[in-house]
Amino acid sequence: MRLLIFLLALSSAFFVPYSKAIHNPDTLVEPESTPSYTFECTVDNNYKPIITSQFNSVGACQEYWLPLVIAYADRKVSDGFWSTYSNISFDTPNKWSLDYVNCRYGDCDTFGVESGIKTSNGQYNGRLISTDWKHECPPTNFPKHKIGVPKIPQPTEPSSPPMFCGEPLDDDGEEPEPDPDDNCPAPTDNDPFIFGTGGGSREVCFNNPDGTQCKIKTGDDGGYYMPVSYGSQEPATCAIEPEDPVDPEPEPDDPTDPEPEDPTDPNPTPDPEDRPDPEDTDNTDKTEVLEAMNQVNDNLDAINNNMLDGIESHEQRLDRMAEETQTSNELLAAIKDEIGNGNNTLKRLKSGQDKGNSLLEDIKKNTKKDKFDVKTTRKNPDKGLNGIFTDADLAEVTQEIDDKKIELKDYFDQIESETKALFDINPALGGGYEERMVTIKGVEVDMGLGRLSEFFQMIAAAILLVASLTALYILLGP
Repeated sequence: MRLLIFLLALSSAFFVPYSKAIHNPDTLVEPESTPSYTFECTVDNNYKPIITSQFNSVGACQEYWLPLVIAYADRKVSDGFWSTYSNISFDTPNKWSLDYVNCRYGDCDTFGVESGIKTSNGQYNGRLISTDWKHECPPTNFPKHKIGVPKIPQPTEPSSPPMFCGEPLDDDGEEPEPDPDDNCPAPTDNDPFIFGTGGGSREVCFNNPDGTQCKIKTGDDGGYYMPVSYGSQEPATCAIEPEDPVDPEPEPDDPTDPEPEDPTDPNPTPDPEDRPDPEDTDNTDKTEVLEAMNQVNDNLDAINNNMLDGIESHEQRLDRMAEETQTSNELLAAIKDEIGNGNNTLKRLKSGQDKGNSLLEDIKKNTKKDKFDVKTTRKNPDKGLNGIFTDADLAEVTQEIDDKKIELKDYFDQIESETKALFDINPALGGGYEERMVTIKGVEVDMGLGRLSEFFQMIAAAILLVASLTALYILLGP
């Protein structure tokens, strides 16, 4: 059953519903297939970077190895072993060589350099990790074949394209182009067609470097043209566009209400200082020239002082307005940050929901409905308690327990019988008394003990009980 589900999922992985009316079935061509090779480049035991290349050659790691070769040569020169070096090259994808001039005795300044140019070489290790294939429509030689048509049956090799590229018809059946987004790059003829898996139209989003998102609305079959500038970028979760807030109608201000202030503000805006009263000027008439000049000077001085006081008061009010504006800007910045955090939280929630839905789909596909039996077998059945207690030992222990039960039962029966014998008292005593009749004054009087027999019979049981308890006390002890 699991194999059947796997084959069904594999055969439908690249299924694209299409209509024969939108492409010409007689002009199908193979798509553009591009391999991508991933290599692990060994720099040292602790650093092995990963690099992807379009060429199947470990030479892609040379961008990591070349700086190491240069650092090695610079170290030789700085230590005094080499005078100069040149012609660094890779003879094979992972083997390098360079030319250098050697110093005599490790000191070029004192002993000079050796004659001739010598060669140093070495190599690094790298390995191919994986090979991925990308199949796109239209191919380079057929720019009009933009429609992906799935192959039936689907090939199993990753290098084999799962679809053909079809040319749209020239009639009204041609696929309509979706409305482009302003944040998306302009469409080009090189944009690859990404075929979908059905399920109706949806939105696919790609992140831009400036923080915006390009939203592409797919067709009814889920296919769309991806801008070639995004390269191998994976689709991102579409951000939720915030709704425009509705401004409430402002209530009319009551002119009698004072300005509201926050009593908890640690840095309240100070009130402006009271403006001083302006100085009075002298407008009396003067007859003397000197007095008139002095009066003019005094009036000019008063006007100057009044202007200075007004300017200072105006500056204080401007400072107050600047502080209030700064406070408003800080509040607006805090509100903006909170809105940004809320949007990020919504993005994470939607991303988590998408992952959860994907996991539920995987669970639904891979759930096995067939019943199965679980059988366990003990590895060493002769070990453990079964090896210590055999059937004969168990039978012997059982027989000993039964014998002890019988012995205890007999012992309890004996105790019960002896106890009954000790406490079984029969008050019915038998015996006789001799009559002694005496005639006294003509009257016969019985002088024997027979007249007391009934009394003795009544107290005999009590006497025997006391005697029995006393005997038990003496025998058993305190």
